[in-house]
Amino acid sequence: MLSIASAVLGFGSYPEPDAAECTGHTGDLAVLSSFMGSFGCESVAPGYDPDAPWSCDLWDGTDNYLVLTSGATAFNATGNDEPAFAGYETRINTKDICPETCGVPCAHAPTEDADYGFMMALYGYSCPSLAAIGACEWTVAGAVAGPIINWLCGASCGGYDECSLPSGFEIATAQCPDYVGTYYATLEACETDALNYVSETLEDYPCIKENDPVGATCELGPAAKGSTEIYNCPA
Repeated sequence: MLSIASAVLGFGSYPEPDAAECTGHTGDLAVLSSFMGSFGCESVAPGYDPDAPWSCDLWDGTDNYLVLTSGATAFNATGNDEPAFAGYETRINTKDICPETCGVPCAHAPTEDADYGFMMALYGYSCPSLAAIGACEWTVAGAVAGPIINWLCGASCGGYDECSLPSGFEIATAQCPDYVGTYYATLEACETDALNYVSETLEDYPCIKENDPVGATCELGPAAKGSTEIYNCPA
């Protein structure tokens, strides 16, 4: 189980001073949406705003970190009087995943793997093991987990790449072979209808499928998850 909290640390990321010379990323990423589920960088407040879902800073002006915890247990969880365990932690600076919103000229994804205990408690696999079974690569089943694993396993996955994320249409049409013969007569018919289940930007969310005012059936592209970095990718 993964829990998310907010915290202040005495250090932060160290962005390069000139975005023109940035060797990382300058735009917001879809990573936050993958972690939070209900919102991405588009809902993050620059600075500090107690009324926003999330803020770049804390109330005292210091960097706001996502504190991810896995493997926490309560006292006597198995009936053997063992003490409670606070869990394994990893921390992500909001400014590293939402640099454009937070006014940071250049940010960087991790180049090292997250803590072994954290990954084992979260997925049951270490980062090298996840890479070995193909979890770094995008699949329909891993459409949500993929960005998270790539971020957390910077070394094993070879670095996070926003440009490798699939579009909503790619996610939707990848499922079509399973629907032919059940919902559609042909693959082409499914792929045509898939456009009704896709939101590629924040402006076209929720998707246009009838009777779905909250977008529950929408397959979201990176921009619909709050990414602006996707617009910096090569054409």
